[in-house]
Amino acid sequence: MIKLYYSAIALNFLIFSSTFADTFIPYSNMNSISLGSGYISNKQTATSKCINGKINYTGVNTAQEDFIHNASYKQIYDSLTGGVSGSLNFSYFNLNGKFDYASSTASNDLSLSYTDIVSITPKMISLNNYTLNPKQKDLLINKDGTTTDNVEVICGDQFIKQAVIGAKLFINIKFSFNNIADKKDFYGKIGANIYSIANIQGSLNVSDKKLLANTVVSIQAKQIGGDPSQLTTAIPEDSVYCSLDEQSEIVNGRKINSMQKCLDILESFSTYKQNFATQLINKNYDPSDSKGWAYFGWIATQYKNALLSVDDKPIQLIPKIPSPPLAQAIIDTRNKLKSAFDLQTKYSGQIADLFLFNLKASKINELKSLTKVISKNLDLISSAAEQCFGDEIIDCIETSNFYLKKMTPINEKLLQINEFSKSNFSLLGSWYLKQDNFNSFLNFSSNGQKVTSIVNLPQEQNTTILATGGFTDNQTLYLTGYGEKDKFKDNSKIKCIKNTSIKVKFLDPNKVIVQFKSQPPMFQYDNNCPIIDSDFCIFEAGDQLPITDHLIINPPICKQYYYSNLPIIQEMRLK
Repeated sequence: MIKLYYSAIALNFLIFSSTFADTFIPYSNMNSISLGSGYISNKQTATSKCINGKINYTGVNTAQEDFIHNASYKQIYDSLTGGVSGSLNFSYFNLNGKFDYASSTASNDLSLSYTDIVSITPKMISLNNYTLNPKQKDLLINKDGTTTDNVEVICGDQFIKQAVIGAKLFINIKFSFNNIADKKDFYGKIGANIYSIANIQGSLNVSDKKLLANTVVSIQAKQIGGDPSQLTTAIPEDSVYCSLDEQSEIVNGRKINSMQKCLDILESFSTYKQNFATQLINKNYDPSDSKGWAYFGWIATQYKNALLSVDDKPIQLIPKIPSPPLAQAIIDTRNKLKSAFDLQTKYSGQIADLFLFNLKASKINELKSLTKVISKNLDLISSAAEQCFGDEIIDCIETSNFYLKKMTPINEKLLQINEFSKSNFSLLGSWYLKQDNFNSFLNFSSNGQKVTSIVNLPQEQNTTILATGGFTDNQTLYLTGYGEKDKFKDNSKIKCIKNTSIKVKFLDPNKVIVQFKSQPPMFQYDNNCPIIDSDFCIFEAGDQLPITDHLIINPPICKQYYYSNLPIIQEMRLK
């Protein structure tokens, strides 16, 4: 996943950050507060207005364009809300219009996405020359000039110092595939070299039509700020889908157009982007103007950053004993909910991509049933999140564990079309890896084009992996399953289980390269199976990153092991 630039708003946060880190608050969290209002950062709730000041317009007008490869749900959502990467707010779990757009445009195991974001940022409305709200003085200041003990209850631990205002245009181009092999082939030959809409236009005119034979291209756009009604001049509908077929067709209720339709829309967007800023000429900072600047959120700063003058004495609105920082257990639970939410969102996007293809009736019904399960799971996660932000935060951990255990597990194998390839290579016999300090055996069995494997890895804490899959091309085999540490030892012990993928590539009939990739379990209530960042790897460039609580930068290529075929007679001699 490649992010070419940081967003303009994120850069502004860096420019205006104070000694103590500021906090971004999405507008959807609190649209009734104003500059000077108090804020309780642990609960993410608003309080009374305790600070007055002079309103200034700071910074400069800026315009910036970002082009993001394979954006995750969180990356798109953060940009939609104007947030900063790394922050987590309750609004993240809202199943609203922003969720619909972010989940449908984010990349997943069966898609590649390219998101072009044009951001226009005016001068920011900021509060400075801070003074105490005279209406609150008697409640906040003792006769000796010190602050009262209830200052945090009334004013919170932070206050709003700046409004985040701007306008954004999102153009998402997504390539959806009905199997992982086609995605990898396209990315390796074309997808990795795309850095602009112009590159995409060129890619859609490639001479090798085989790369797009089983691919649906979709274009979705969203505008925040300016005059969104003008967006129809570039794209007539919210979403447009195209394929190589010259004739339009209806697939599962969606119209699939010829590729020329998408090429024409991309050409229209080239002009629309250039004229986007003109929609905001002579526009005031009026939240009620639906065709003007959009309010993305607020910047709150700690009272430690504000020195006030009260009766000619400098004070800070800080109690003698400040509230303790948010408990790590609450932070961990919020991140656990986020991981669960991200996974269900990825599943939802994958199903939406599969519905772009002609499927058997049984598969359609299967996916529709899964959609209902995923929707219910997302509702459960959102309900849990309500207890982890706000006044009921004390119930966060217990309530979250309760809701997470009520969720229905999703079988990931159902989220793909199992159209495995045939291979000329034989899987009979055992495959053998001999090292100085360990020996490892790999065995396969096949039923039609479906392959099952079992492998013991002494080099990986004596882990035994059971996995199933198939050939994605003549010489490459992908399998998914789980690895269990010390599987055949004392069964009274708690086992260490982790999800694992295997890639097997035939070099010749007697030698294969094998790679193993771990994925942490989404719900883990003990420490028997810790997985750290150094455990993560990818099979090759462009491979799907593991879902974790945070971004893993530049994960390494998974280690390659060379296994040799062990003839049956030779295997008997070893016994």
